[in-house]
Amino acid sequence: MEKIAILIKTFEREEYLYNCINSIKKYLNSVKYKIYICDDGPKSNQKKSFYDKLKNEGHFILELPYNVGANPGRLAILPYISENIILRMDDDFYFCEDTRIDKMLMLLTKDETAGAVVGLEKQLSNNKGVKTGELRIKDSHGKLKKIGSVLIKCFMDYKKESYNTIDNIKYCTIDYGRNFILMKKSLLEYIVWDYCLKFAGEHLDFMLQLKKCKKYKLLFTPESIHLHAGPQKKELSESYINIRYGDNLKKNEKNSNIIFIQKWGIAKIISFHIEDNIFIKLKKITIALIKVL
Repeated sequence: MEKIAILIKTFEREEYLYNCINSIKKYLNSVKYKIYICDDGPKSNQKKSFYDKLKNEGHFILELPYNVGANPGRLAILPYISENIILRMDDDFYFCEDTRIDKMLMLLTKDETAGAVVGLEKQLSNNKGVKTGELRIKDSHGKLKKIGSVLIKCFMDYKKESYNTIDNIKYCTIDYGRNFILMKKSLLEYIVWDYCLKFAGEHLDFMLQLKKCKKYKLLFTPESIHLHAGPQKKELSESYINIRYGDNLKKNEKNSNIIFIQKWGIAKIISFHIEDNIFIKLKKITIALIKVL
């Protein structure tokens, strides 16, 4: 089976990064891999030793200027990646015994039209309305629809999906998934990580580009589950909080949001779930359209 590159952008979440890497080593046994880390945070002595060990094992570390941002970091490390398949993940995603990269890889390589594959996500802490230990069902994957300047996210329940199969692996086509993405490197010839989107909008921008891509599509499979730590503020350093939650973030997010909005012509984003009543959906859409007209 083909060797994959695991691309991790990390910033100041040192303990989460260690847990992430250790989970990969523990659970990813079915696929050969090389880890690529782009780090724009401070380097403690512990982290330097950790990186030295990874380098000795054949992995690659790219140390970047402080706080360059998510997409600039990924763009910086991309030229160093030689593998044809990339797993793009964050430093607070963990592998577990239910993480089946082999199944995701099978779908990706056997379907020529598949550019990327995503799976299910289990939350390890209360985060964005999802309780500890729960699967992210209601905001994990779904369809995107743009009406005028209103972008609609319709999230679907994986239990109610109609699936196709490849080698008995269930999958369906979607427009939107989580940030744990197995993709063909060739997809990045059609989709570009926007350097200007340092924080806000970078993930949705990627998904909208993929939706527009005529060569490739996004697949979802319920047969692989990864973990999302979703750290609480109390677990993070003061400098991280100031940058990601303080005035500096507000400024950066505002700038990113302006760039994202202008790029896609989106004035309002609304979300609903597959089980929502049709009248609720129409009401949400109507209100959003009235507000932006």
